[in-house]
Amino acid sequence: MMRSIKELRRSTGLTQKEFAYRYDIPLDTLKKWEQGAMSPAPYFVRLLANSIPDDHGDFRKVQTSDGSIYFYDDTKKIIVDREGNTIHYHGSLDEVKEENIPVYAEDLFRAVRYAKEKFDRDVDYDRKEDIIWTRI
Repeated sequence: MMRSIKELRRSTGLTQKEFAYRYDIPLDTLKKWEQGAMSPAPYFVRLLANSIPDDHGDFRKVQTSDGSIYFYDDTKKIIVDREGNTIHYHGSLDEVKEENIPVYAEDLFRAVRYAKEKFDRDVDYDRKEDIIWTRI
């Protein structure tokens, strides 16, 4: 059975505004879909559902104490955040304590966000200054 747009959004843990932004859906349209005033095309719902990980099939859902949600597939060695950002890993979570996986996921995504922010700052700085970076 096909899940509704509202069910798909709720499975991500995103607000309507965050979900609309993430999937490039006009916020008013999303609200109308969720209220039943309009219906998205069935093919769109299927495409959207296929792009959102869930805890059915190979993905396992974990949630941090602050409510952040992650999905992981230890067979494919991927972990996904609620916004669909995917990170590949090499180890195995097989014998890891289930309670620790959300902590590791949060640390991993925090480090990636920090690295992306640093990259953006460096690139912005490079545009403003006449410098050449070198490695020592």
